[in-house]
Amino acid sequence: MVAGLAVTQALVQLIFFMDLGGEAKPRWRLGVLIFMVGVVLIVVFGSLWIMTNLNYHMTPDQVNHYLNGQDGL
Repeated sequence: MVAGLAVTQALVQLIFFMDLGGEAKPRWRLGVLIFMVGVVLIVVFGSLWIMTNLNYHMTPDQVNHYLNGQDGL
């Protein structure tokens, strides 16, 4: 439900505040919108990929082995 409301709010803001689709050729605004969506997707999926990769490679045994091998611990 929250995701649906977020999409609805985004569409309302695009139509009424950015005037997307209100003029005959809103190509530059559409280009900015596509670029913005691309950047957001890269940040979100890149962050998820990094967190998944770190979670897979850093098991508790590896962390304990690393900490025990440090001087002063």
